[in-house]
Amino acid sequence: LGIVLDIGLISAFINYNFNTLIESLARYYLFVLGAMVFIHFYFRTNTFRFQFFSQAFILAALLGSIAGLSGLLLQYAGVENTAVIYYPDFPYIGDTYRLTAFFAAPNMLLLLFGFAISFLLEDLSSKYLKLAAVIIFLALCFTFAKGLLLLIPLVTVRIFQLYKTRYSKYLWLPFIFLFLLLSHVEFKAIDGNPDTWYSSSDRIYKTESLQVLKTSYTTNKETSIRAFKTAPIFGLGNGNFNAFVDQQKTLGLYPKHYYSYDPHSTWSGTLAELGIFAFIALGFLTVYLIRGAIKLDANIPLNKVL
Repeated sequence: LGIVLDIGLISAFINYNFNTLIESLARYYLFVLGAMVFIHFYFRTNTFRFQFFSQAFILAALLGSIAGLSGLLLQYAGVENTAVIYYPDFPYIGDTYRLTAFFAAPNMLLLLFGFAISFLLEDLSSKYLKLAAVIIFLALCFTFAKGLLLLIPLVTVRIFQLYKTRYSKYLWLPFIFLFLLLSHVEFKAIDGNPDTWYSSSDRIYKTESLQVLKTSYTTNKETSIRAFKTAPIFGLGNGNFNAFVDQQKTLGLYPKHYYSYDPHSTWSGTLAELGIFAFIALGFLTVYLIRGAIKLDANIPLNKVL
């Protein structure tokens, strides 16, 4: 991880602009902050300080969930508010509101509220804690974030562990498959509008009644590969992918009706913005983490798993 951060700083000087340099330095700060928090979790005892920290996290997520769900109900009652955001022609759902609980994007809730759920899953003996977990998870469902497909098996496995119920180690596979499938293709009726913010007229397959379209995420990953080819050693620099997308739009190589997304992937983003050496370092880190996870004892406390 240190190699990835160092390459980010080198890339910032090569592709110099002020924002790239600041973002690269900020990643060191986040690394140190994250290390402090997780070391605290790993070595913690059940002290008042830890209880206060975890309960504060749970309370913040619970209040955010209640505010978001209330905002959703108010919106459908005709009262405009900023706890939800309107998404036209959302895949498989159509025009809908997604819960944000006043954050910038629905997907942010998945990360922040996911931590609260992980604290709650340490102990579900109280009916109040169970109710809090249900409310937070319900709020996450109305974000309609694809990442829920990865959170659901995590929660399911933990519940099985708490109640000492056997489960298949292959439980993850259908969720991971659905996550990857829905990220990269969209199934749509043959007479449906192909050019939306999520899909394009770039058709992969069709039948008499159905068409399978390439999504903006797929186009995004293909653009990441093109970006990598322009700067394979140290990449474009942290945060510069969006500018590359805007450039590709002017050349007609990226659909103009798509948003100028960031890479939306740790892997393709690292390849595009930091180059091949950071990508290889990330690969070693991932293998190390997976090997460590496989070797974990099923009875290990949840704080150490985190």
